Amino acid sequence: MTTEESNDKNWFQRNWLWAVPSGCVGLLLCCTLAVGGMFAVISTTIRNTEVFTQAMQTLESDPRALDALGSPIEAGWLIQGNVSTEFRNGVQAGEADLSVPVSGPNGSGQLIVSAEDFGSGWEYRRLELQVDSTGETIDLNQR
Repeated sequence: MTTEESNDKNWFQRNWLWAVPSGCVGLLLCCTLAVGGMFAVISTTIRNTEVFTQAMQTLESDPRALDALGSPIEAGWLIQGNVSTEFRNGVQAGEADLSVPVSGPNGSGQLIVSAEDFGSGWEYRRLELQVDSTGETIDLNQR
């Protein structure tokens, strides 16, 4: 190829061999960061709700859960479910359905939360720990 022929090509024609893969990797990286950022914001928002905080406090104070998982008990990041609140007649009300991975030094499990708030505080329809190693379900509503 002569110098004159290489001058006839535009930048992309001269550099496509590395530009296309670099662009694809850059786009994939941007999408991954965007999804990760949204996940972090949603997870942090759920962790800051009253229903999540109360459920974790109940779990951490239950002797059966402490026997199964050990202490301290920590919540994982892959929280599934939703928490929704709204004002009804000037009173805050809400609903929550969550599955929270939890672990301690002795084991791990899932904290299952199903609750409603009709303005007088969260009432737990379902609050239980499912222990991974034994398959045991500990009802945290019954002490």
